[in-house]
Amino acid sequence: MATAAPLVVPALKKHTATVIWAHGLGDSGAGWMPIAENFRRRGRFSECAFVFPNAPNIPITVVRHLLSTA
Repeated sequence: MATAAPLVVPALKKHTATVIWAHGLGDSGAGWMPIAENFRRRGRFSECAFVFPNAPNIPITVVRHLLSTA
């Protein structure tokens, strides 16, 4: 099962912290990118890098074994 590469938003100033944002069932890292973009627009957390990983597609029992990110 191939997994898409994580999306990374680098720090704008001296890199002092990294936030790894794990998404929920059926979502992807791209679904949470707007939160980092919002922080950047507001000038917040400029010393932080953000990493938005992507989970692989696997069969999910609760949805009749349909493939979903998990």
